[in-house]
Amino acid sequence: MQSYNNYPPNGQPSQYYTQGTQQYPSYPPNGQHYPQWPDQDLLIEALMPNYTGKAIVVFILYFCGYLPGLICNIVLLIAALSTMGQFKRTPRGMTLLIILLVLGLGLPLLAFHFLMTL
Repeated sequence: MQSYNNYPPNGQPSQYYTQGTQQYPSYPPNGQHYPQWPDQDLLIEALMPNYTGKAIVVFILYFCGYLPGLICNIVLLIAALSTMGQFKRTPRGMTLLIILLVLGLGLPLLAFHFLMTL
């Protein structure tokens, strides 16, 4: 009698389900541990997004309109911070976004202070 549903016939033990008779291969083979990839740092750098081009767009947006540039700068800085938390490294262009935020907030305040003292 042939079993069509891959169960053993008449309650006989299956060769796949018997305990202690089958030896499973150890992983990793022979107890060896695989070495860390030599190019793992390059792989992480390639996977991380680059914020330099986006920071240049933010710089241009500051000239087109102060508020759109500031909002875009804050949104991209939050995204860069989440990328930094994910990869545990500072992404390229994040320091440029921080400098633009400091200058974008600091220069108008200095100009306002200068105009109020005249």
